[in-house]
Order: sequence, then structure tokens, then C-alpha cells
Amino acid sequence: PEANRRRLVAHRGFHSTRDDTDRPVENTLPAFEQAWAAGITHCECDISITLDGHLVLNHDDDTTRLELLKGKHSEAKAGAVTTRTFAEIVQTPLISGCRPPKLREVLQVARELNAAGVPAKMV
Repeated sequence: PEANRRRLVAHRGFHSTRDDTDRPVENTLPAFEQAWAAGITHCECDISITLDGHLVLNHDDDTTRLELLKGKHSEAKAGAVTTRTFAEIVQTPLISGCRPPKLREVLQVARELNAAGVPAKMV
């Protein structure tokens, strides 16, 4: 029902970390777009600050859990999001095929959807 959709919050977007679903991985732009397309207007996200000051969406202290090649990257690219530059994070392939988005990118999509009449909010 429509009334319930207004009360739902998509936790890290409409996502799954399992390989056997068609849902995108958490805290990615496709996860938030899929939630908004399903009529869930509010999405929650986790934010980290990279070494060079970019606000990126990532739940854990590092990206290890969502990396495509777990443990295969160089030591220079390993570690907490806060100890890596955005360029280093982007160079680590994730299981989703997406990179962690910057907060401003997700907010821009939400603004564009709102302008087109689609309710989209980040909480």
C-alpha cells in the first residue's frame, strides 16, 4: 500500500550482497535508484571520508567485504577508506562492478528525480 511505502526506508538502498539476486550491491547508485524506482522514497546510507577529503558511501571501515578479488590488491591499496585516496578506492574492483559513489553524486540523482516528480530522499 502507498501509505506504507512512505514509511519505508531502504537501508543502504534496495540491495543484496548475495550473488544469486538481481539486486545491486549496498551503498551503490544502482541500489538507491532501484529503491526509488520501486516507490520507496527514503534511503539510508553510510558515509566515509577518504584521505583526500571525498565523502563516499561505504558501510564498513574498508571495502574488503565487497571486493571482487578479496585479498588480491596490493598493500598500497589495502586499508581503511579513511587512509586511502578516492583514486585508490576506485582502482579496487567491487563485486558489483560499480565503485562506491560520492555522496554528491547520489544527492544529484535524488535532486534530478525530485525535479522530474519522483520523490527521492536520503536520510
